[in-house]
Amino acid sequence: MNRTIKELAEEAGFQYIKDEHIGWAGNYNASLPKFAELIVRKCISEVAMMGVVHYENEDISWAVNLIIGNLKETFDIGNIEIKKAWADLTPEEMDDIIMNAIDPVDAMIQTKDKLKEKNI
Repeated sequence: MNRTIKELAEEAGFQYIKDEHIGWAGNYNASLPKFAELIVRKCISEVAMMGVVHYENEDISWAVNLIIGNLKETFDIGNIEIKKAWADLTPEEMDDIIMNAIDPVDAMIQTKDKLKEKNI
């Protein structure tokens, strides 16, 4: 199994049990949807990074934005409006997200999580 897939499975709550050849185990009702969401988010992140790398090309950036939008809609990965969301964060919170985000999608996720913490 691919290393990234293993990491995402573990992050979703699955664990690999070697004893008696059980294999992957976990609370499937909770872990499977989370695992699927993590895979889709990883795909969106990779597409977004390609958009950042090739953003000077209008054709590529248009296609990247279209693909990201379609993936989010297809898999019901919530969209958040960063401009509106950022208005509810302090400058320190914004700096923290900028410093820690690994890509634009991760920044959106961190922003959404921070707003949840603040009950916004």
